[in-house]
Amino acid sequence: MAVPARALLAAGIVVALLVPAAPPAQAHPLPHAQAPRIVNPRPAPGAVVAPGATLVAALVASDQPLTSAQLRVDGQEVALDVPGGDHPTLGGTVDTAAGWHTVELEVANTAGADRRVWRFRGSDLAVTRLAGSGRMETAVAVSRARFPEAASAEAAVLARADDYPDALAGGPLAAATSAPMLLTARDELSGPSAAELERVLPAGATVYLLGGGAALSDAVRADVEARGFRVERLAGQSRYATAARIAERLADADAAMVVSGEGFADAVSASSAAARDGSPILLTRRDALPEETRTFLEQAGVGEVHVVGGAGVVGQGVVDALAATVGAGGVGRIAGVDRYATSAAVAGRFFPAPDGIAVASGRGFADALSGGPHAAARGAPLLLSDTTTLPAAPAAYVAATRPGAATVYGGGNALGATVTGDLRRATASGGGPELRAVAPGGARVASLDEVVLTFDRDLDLAASAVHVTVGDHEAAGTLATGDFPHTLVYTVTDLPATVTPGSVHDVRIVVAATDGQSWRHVERSLTLDRPRSTLSLGDQGGEVIRLQELLGANRFWVGPVDGVYGTLTHQAVMAVQKTHGLTPDGVYGPVTRGVLESGPAPPTPRTTTGLVYEVDLARGILMVVADGSVAYIMNTSAGHGRVYEFEGATFRADTTTGRHRVTRQIDGVREAARGRLWRPKYYDDSRGIAIHGSSSVPAHHASAGCIRLTNAAMDFLWQIDPGTGAGVWVYPESYY
Repeated sequence: MAVPARALLAAGIVVALLVPAAPPAQAHPLPHAQAPRIVNPRPAPGAVVAPGATLVAALVASDQPLTSAQLRVDGQEVALDVPGGDHPTLGGTVDTAAGWHTVELEVANTAGADRRVWRFRGSDLAVTRLAGSGRMETAVAVSRARFPEAASAEAAVLARADDYPDALAGGPLAAATSAPMLLTARDELSGPSAAELERVLPAGATVYLLGGGAALSDAVRADVEARGFRVERLAGQSRYATAARIAERLADADAAMVVSGEGFADAVSASSAAARDGSPILLTRRDALPEETRTFLEQAGVGEVHVVGGAGVVGQGVVDALAATVGAGGVGRIAGVDRYATSAAVAGRFFPAPDGIAVASGRGFADALSGGPHAAARGAPLLLSDTTTLPAAPAAYVAATRPGAATVYGGGNALGATVTGDLRRATASGGGPELRAVAPGGARVASLDEVVLTFDRDLDLAASAVHVTVGDHEAAGTLATGDFPHTLVYTVTDLPATVTPGSVHDVRIVVAATDGQSWRHVERSLTLDRPRSTLSLGDQGGEVIRLQELLGANRFWVGPVDGVYGTLTHQAVMAVQKTHGLTPDGVYGPVTRGVLESGPAPPTPRTTTGLVYEVDLARGILMVVADGSVAYIMNTSAGHGRVYEFEGATFRADTTTGRHRVTRQIDGVREAARGRLWRPKYYDDSRGIAIHGSSSVPAHHASAGCIRLTNAAMDFLWQIDPGTGAGVWVYPESYY
């Protein structure tokens, strides 16, 4: 083979790098005349921000240099620099206290002036994040926050960092023994935890190892002992037995939490309440109460059991078994529709009026393990959150209780800054109007003409605010009430210039709605996918360039990216349609666009090594396969399969199927008796069957037996494979 398969794939990379660069973003996002226009205010109208230093700014769309500019916050002038030229961003930093703040910006040039007033709110929620570079380091950060003084802990609890079953019951033990919960690897005492043990513990203190040797090896035990600490391993033959062993260390427990031992979420949700109240956390299977759990409850004389989690994780049969053990009136279930709602339900049951709250990821267990005892020491419930959004049930609990402080466990990958923003908005929304409906309500919209928000009560329109951004720019509009005074309607008057047919943008809606007494702060995200017109032969321009780039990125050979919807683009679109079972008309309409823009996976090739031309007759495509990977997909037309007569003889126009190799080729035109073949590569020389270029490659099979490509596509095959020997596999073998 003249060209190695890896070089063929590299050629595709080179083509991708030759794609024209996107045009730069426009400096002025909204239409404006000669006079200045103030846009993109920040903080956004109605936004809730963290207290402290806050940048207050806006963009001035102006075709002439400004002659004056003045920024005031709460009536006090803020120093700012007025840059020269068009479209300056004006701003200054202010110290934001809790409560509402009013911004006034006035600008002028020789053609006119503009003035804009908006309000934003400083949060009164103090947020502390305890995090390290990894889960072990986060546990150390939590330990240092709980025990800031050296040798101030009385013991330590050590659990495995990458598995949760033996650690789920450890939170109450850590609280009862005045101990931090630290994490380590299975086979060695990890460095961060070793250093923290030496800092936080006095010499000779006890370190509890949770789980047997399969959880934490004897090497971990030996390393802890070598540092001068006493080790006590709490372990059983199963996670259920280990939880019971841990529970035995809690004296005189009147109540217990029973949670699923097959997942971590409900156990960590219960950890703060259990640790605060000295209640053990016991584990159960979904459909059977383990004997170890039952025995502990009987021997300890526990009279009250809180089952945490719904019937999907702790079945009714387990609840019945618990009632038979402790008494029918001593068992109650605490649950929500999901893990997040369950955490809010636990918080509502045990912490009806907290001064502070704690939040950990509901997608991972590690940060919550160490966070539970820390939260308990502060009298705070442990709520679970998604990575980027505080779910509705925890948000409602925060809004109802309005705590003054929040502790967030874990770094930004576990809980993003958007979650802390949701916490601040929730505390600012206590007692405010309840949002009943939002339109548009879908996650993806084709247009953005208006935003309609319906609340549960009449609103003060003059004091309320709605701010909409598309991408990084404001969508200007007007705010009014709808048919009823409890509805806000934001009518978009100007979209940013970046919103063009075929573009896709993130949309953010910021709402501050008030009834004159209390507020509701809401933020919503959606995607604006502006539809394009259908593209077809003869079209030109940037949309065609984007289509050609998408075709190339999805391995459909399209030739040069030139912005012209010509034959090669038409052929490539037909290849997309054939590959994915669409009508192969070569027109780039909404359905074909939807398939292509989804980044569809290529067909699965049959070969794994070398350069092979795989022809799928059922689809009508040719795939250039390099070492088992589809490099290019092309439209093809093969034998139509019908019987025909030629020069007094009868033939059938079928294409030779099966596995072959290119054995002969002609670098030029072959004027065959049944047609003109451009640069043919023969793989069945006995029948004269070849892959060749042609001026006619329709969507259907139309040849006398050969495999047709466009002349340009055939030239490309010669470019990447100038010799013979490449494999050819035509299938399905039973096609004719």
